[in-house]
Amino acid sequence: MRKSYWTIVGSLAGVIAGGAVGYFVPPVAESLEFVGQLYLNVLRVIVVPLAIAVIVHGLGTLRNAAPPDARSPPALCTSV
Repeated sequence: MRKSYWTIVGSLAGVIAGGAVGYFVPPVAESLEFVGQLYLNVLRVIVVPLAIAVIVHGLGTLRNAAPPDARSPPALCTSV
């Protein structure tokens, strides 16, 4: 199988295993809650600054954009 398939299979296996542990052995799932919180905190630390950087970069490149004309509204509607 290709590498992308293994990513999907591994993700689905993790979701199924996590659900099974949470359903059949709740104390173990509660003791592993910190792992999920750690993952979410790391994700916030990475994603929020990246999103802000992308927005600032996009606003900075507006200076170099062509002035709006009759093609702008359809282009805006199809890009959203």
